[in-house]
Amino acid sequence: MTGTLGRALVSVLLVTAATFIGASGSTDPALADDECAGGVDLDGTCALNALQRKASAGRAKHDADAAADVSMAERLSSISQGLQLAVDAENVSRTELSMTQESEGSCKLVAYTGPKEGAASCFCHKVRNPSCVGRPCTCREGCMGFALAGSESSTFFNRARTSCRGAYLTIPRAYFMDLADARHKCGYGLIGLLTGMLQSGFLAYQGVQAGPVMQCIHLPGHVSVRWLHLHTFCKEGRIDGLPNRATAICEEMHSFADAGRIAREMARQR
Repeated sequence: MTGTLGRALVSVLLVTAATFIGASGSTDPALADDECAGGVDLDGTCALNALQRKASAGRAKHDADAAADVSMAERLSSISQGLQLAVDAENVSRTELSMTQESEGSCKLVAYTGPKEGAASCFCHKVRNPSCVGRPCTCREGCMGFALAGSESSTFFNRARTSCRGAYLTIPRAYFMDLADARHKCGYGLIGLLTGMLQSGFLAYQGVQAGPVMQCIHLPGHVSVRWLHLHTFCKEGRIDGLPNRATAICEEMHSFADAGRIAREMARQR
């Protein structure tokens, strides 16, 4: 955002300066010296008058140029201040989001206690939950190949059939069976966890298709794998029966700034 506004500022400054410079360089045909054209100046009167008019015209032009310079400086200053305010507003937005996440805390790392085989066990290996570290991988496709790995969650390519060009799953490292379980064990830290998951899924999908994405989490009682996970796919697409308001909470995400709002909505679901 800051780079875009910086380039816009330079462009506006150049265009405005060119406009003023072009205006200040114009000449008035009425100022042409035609006093003595076609006549004879015996006493030098016409020549003197012409010199006086040129001097007066020179002073007037100088005053006009000075006024134009002041006007241009004022306009450029106003434009610069306006664009800087936009940059500052964007920075404040990012700072507020960061402060909100920090104030909400983080979730404790809950060890996996489920079956040693199956999809949930595979999730355990993929996110490096302490219960599965050092044990043989239980995923048919292998346990590596994540798109993004963080301290609280990891994002992987989703192999399920979809109408999109691709899809991703983001899984918390801590073991929560669903949103209700996460709310019970994580408390206020759930909002920070979900915010990070939403941002990770959004960022990963930009490598598949730039632009808005659909973010979905199955509601308790409608989970296919008993480990909290976030689906990220194209805005108009479908995967695993999603989007479906009866079985999941789904929201469109257009930028990082949407993550906090969506996380709060998801955390409120019962």
